[in-house]
Amino acid sequence: MNWDLDVTLLGIPPSENAIRIVTRHGLAYSRKATLYRESIQKVLSGPEHLPTLRAILQTHDVTALYAVAVELRDNFLTKGFLKGTAASPYAMSDVSNRQKLLLDALSSAFGKTETGSNILDDSRFVDIHLTKVHVPEGDPSCETIRLRLRRVSPSEFGIPPEALARRK
Repeated sequence: MNWDLDVTLLGIPPSENAIRIVTRHGLAYSRKATLYRESIQKVLSGPEHLPTLRAILQTHDVTALYAVAVELRDNFLTKGFLKGTAASPYAMSDVSNRQKLLLDALSSAFGKTETGSNILDDSRFVDIHLTKVHVPEGDPSCETIRLRLRRVSPSEFGIPPEALARRK
C-alpha cells in the first residue's frame, strides 16, 4: 500500500485527559497540548516534508477522503509484573486517548482556508488505524510515532460517484 505521507515523529502525544483546559471563553488546548501540536506542525511543514504536503494539496479537492495510520512506539511493559507488584504485564496506556491531538496537528499542518478552517479537515479522515508497538527502553525509536496518510476512494466507503457529481 502506497502512502502519500510517511513520517516518524518524536514524542507521544499527551492523553485526551490532559489536552484541554476550561477558560472563560470555553474549552481550549492546554499549554502542553499546544506545544505538542506546534512541534508536530513544525516537523510536517519543515523542508523534509513540505514538498509532500504540497503534492497532497495539489490533488486535494472537495471530494477527497483520507486514511491515516498511526503507530505509537513505546515501552508498553510494566516493570512490576515480573516482580509480582503489577497485575498485568502491560502498562495502562490507552492508544485511543492519544489520537485527537495528533490528528488535529496533522490536519492543521496543511494550512487554513480564507474562512479559517483547515484546508484538509480531519473530518476527511475516514479510515483511522491506531496501533501500539512495543519498543524496549533505550531503543532510538522508543517514544516515537509513525504517521502515515493516503488518499482513498469515496467508493471504498459506499459513496457512489454520482453523489459527488456537481450539477450545474
